[in-house]
Amino acid sequence: EFEGEALAEIGKFTWKADAIHGADDDVVSAQDSQKSHADLLARGYSGQYVLLPDVGHRIVEPMQSALKRLLA
Repeated sequence: EFEGEALAEIGKFTWKADAIHGADDDVVSAQDSQKSHADLLARGYSGQYVLLPDVGHRIVEPMQSALKRLLA
């Protein structure tokens, strides 16, 4: 979750906030990443959130493919 001074800093930028997350991530929960992304969208940022089933906390092929689609 973004709070305090971090929000003030984030507000200075107008970048797109895409996120890709593995549903089986055991380091950062998908629920937390979805909430953080939703917080950015609520503050006026645009971007997609992609949740990949059967992917953990590693950059594997499904995540690479999702990233290529977002950057295309």
